[in-house]
Amino acid sequence: MNDVRRVERTVTQEEIDKVKSFDWAFYYKSDSMEDSNKILECPACEVMIFPPQGSTEFVCKRCGEKILL
Repeated sequence: MNDVRRVERTVTQEEIDKVKSFDWAFYYKSDSMEDSNKILECPACEVMIFPPQGSTEFVCKRCGEKILL
């Protein structure tokens, strides 16, 4: 089970708006994670796919689309 801590700090409306307006898609695409070059997206159903290292093609398990890597 995750540890949960209750905090007494209140969040202002300005802070909430700042988080809501943040461009998360750009953040995750520009993030330099070690595995980011291995994580792809199926063009048909837009689900994340994780092809085995060294493979040249992959079949999406969700929609069956054949993807050339």
